[in-house]
Amino acid sequence: MKRRKFLNVQTASLLLLTVFTLLLTGCVSKKKVTYLQGVDELAMNGHRLPTTYEIKIQPDDQLAISISASERELLEPFTNKVTIGGGGIGGGANGIGGARGGQLFTVDKTGCIEFPVFGLVKVAGYTRTELARMLEQRLKTGGYTQDPVCTVEIMSFKVVVIGEAGNQVITCSSERLTILEAIAKSGGIRYTGKRQDALVLREEQGVVKSYRVDLSNAEATLNSPVYFLQQNDLIYIEPNGAARVDGSPFYRYMSAISSVIGFASTILTVILIAK
Repeated sequence: MKRRKFLNVQTASLLLLTVFTLLLTGCVSKKKVTYLQGVDELAMNGHRLPTTYEIKIQPDDQLAISISASERELLEPFTNKVTIGGGGIGGGANGIGGARGGQLFTVDKTGCIEFPVFGLVKVAGYTRTELARMLEQRLKTGGYTQDPVCTVEIMSFKVVVIGEAGNQVITCSSERLTILEAIAKSGGIRYTGKRQDALVLREEQGVVKSYRVDLSNAEATLNSPVYFLQQNDLIYIEPNGAARVDGSPFYRYMSAISSVIGFASTILTVILIAK
C-alpha cells in the first residue's frame, strides 16, 4: 500500500514537472534552427552565385588612392596639396600614395572628393574599378602621363549586426562580405533568434530600403539581393517565441512554482516512505 502511494505521488510529481518544463521551454524543431536547408539539391544542379558584388562608393566613405607611372616626376603636381592615399612620394618606386595608412580621401555629402589638381571630383556611384579607370583617363587626356596605373580601396567598409546574433560592428578589408559571414563574425544566431526572417536595412540613393531573408532556406539566401553586403548595411535578427518566454514575468513565476512543486513532492515522498 505504501509502495503504491509512493509510486502515485512520484508519477504525479514527474507529470507536473514535465508539463511545467514544456510550458517554460517549448519545443524548438531542428527545421527552425538549421541554416541553408536544401543546399544539397542546389549544389547538385550547379547553383551559380552572382558575381556583381563590387560595391558602389557612397558619401562618408574613406578612399585610399594610389597612382603610379613609369616616369615618377610626371606625378609631382598631384602631391602639392594632399598625400594621395597616405604615404606620399615613396609609396612606390615610380608612384605616389599607398593603399594603406596615412591620410585618406573622405567622400563628402555631395559625393565628391577634393583631388589634387583636378579639384572636386564626383566619385559617389562609382565602383573602385570604375573610379580608378576614370582617374587614369583624366591623367592621360590632361597630358600628365600616358601610362598611369591607379588603384582605389574603400577603407571604411563596415556592417552592423544587432538583435539575437549579438551586437557587433563588423569591419572588413575586402568588399566581398556575405550575410552569413557577418553573422558568423558576430557569434551566430542564438536559439532565440528568427532565422526565417532576418532583416537587412540598406541605404540606396539616400533612401533606406528593407530586405527580408530566410536564412533557413538555401535558395532564398543565395539568391537574395543582400546575400553580398554593402558598406553600412544593418542586419537585425528578431527574437522568436522562446526569447519572449525566457524574458517574461510568466517565465519567472512558473520557474518559482515548479521549484516549489519539486520541493513539496520530495518532502511528501519522504513522509510517505517513513509511514
